[in-house]
Formats: sequence, structure tokens, C-alpha cells
Amino acid sequence: MIAIIATLIFTVLLSIFLQGNDQLGGMTIKASQEECSYGWKCKDSAHLAYQGMDCKWTAERYCKDGCKYGACQTVKDSKCIQGWKCKDSKNKAFQAVDCRWGTSYFCISGCLDGACKPNTAFKG
Repeated sequence: MIAIIATLIFTVLLSIFLQGNDQLGGMTIKASQEECSYGWKCKDSAHLAYQGMDCKWTAERYCKDGCKYGACQTVKDSKCIQGWKCKDSKNKAFQAVDCRWGTSYFCISGCLDGACKPNTAFKG
């Protein structure tokens, strides 16, 4: 019976605390103004870390292939297939698995299927 009463009192006090500013026996209980959803998140585009409900970051790790959607990405997560591609009708470039472009080469006669038409590439 005492355990049930103690649990009930704890539940009431906890709900008052979570509601923000309320009076309880002349004592003001104030919930933290800064609240965060906790869990593993991308702290930025290259770091994964755990964010607590107090908004503090811990266990930060570097993601060499980038961080998206709360997880470090791997090469297999990439949406690009690496290789030589036409960036537009007059330029070709190498595109990496992370979708970044390398140096562009101007194609005088135009670009088709990742190659300059009749071998006329000039570094640009």
C-alpha cells in the first residue's frame, strides 16, 4: 500500500515538473527551457553524435563518407555511380560515389556518354 502511494506521489510530482512553472507547497518547480529529443543524430554533415534530452552532444564520431539521416553513410549508401559523365552538353568530368564532381574538361565538339566527341578535350 505504501509503495502504491509513493508511486502516485512521484507521478504527480513528475507531471508538475514536466508542465513547467507550477507551485507546490510554496516551492517553484521549473522545467528546463531547453529540451531536445534524444538519440543518435548528425551533428553536422560529417559527424554523428548522441544528443541527450538536455541537448548536450556526446560520443561524437567522424563519418568519412558523410552523415545523413542520423547515421554515418558508407560508399554503398551513395546514390551516384562513379565514372566519367557529361556534366552538360559541352563538359565532361569524373563523378565520385559521393556525387562530387572532379575537374571538368571542355569538349569542343560536345560530350556524349561521358566522353568528348572526336577526342577534343581541353582542361578547363
